[in-house]
Amino acid sequence: METIDIQRDGSFVHGRARSEVKYILDGQAIQDNFLSLDQHNQVVFRGLSIRSYNATSGKFQIVWVMPGHLGITDLEGEWKDGKLVSTGKGYDQYGEFVERFEYYDITEDSYSFRMDRSYDGGRTWIENFGRIRATRIR
Repeated sequence: METIDIQRDGSFVHGRARSEVKYILDGQAIQDNFLSLDQHNQVVFRGLSIRSYNATSGKFQIVWVMPGHLGITDLEGEWKDGKLVSTGKGYDQYGEFVERFEYYDITEDSYSFRMDRSYDGGRTWIENFGRIRATRIR
């Protein structure tokens, strides 16, 4: 993955990451281990999401945690116009936030991702808080 993350000062940091995805709970949920890498391929940040589809609501339920860091995000997602669009809320070391993200340009072997975040209840947004361009490695 190629990543771009916005910093508190408004600058962007380009990086690389790896995602290891697998079905869990008898195929009823997906676990995604996200690993941000430094220039020597050493892991410098970890995140974990669990996604499951709720057939009653027709939406995905997603939880994101960052081991070793304060914070958690609780999201709900749905398919819209070929994109997986999600919204939710959580908290991190900077406080409570609302978040919106989407997976788009999805193919069998690649996807793009963008996330926006607001620390003031959605009055103002930090756009492109995180961006990813992912390509499958077989």
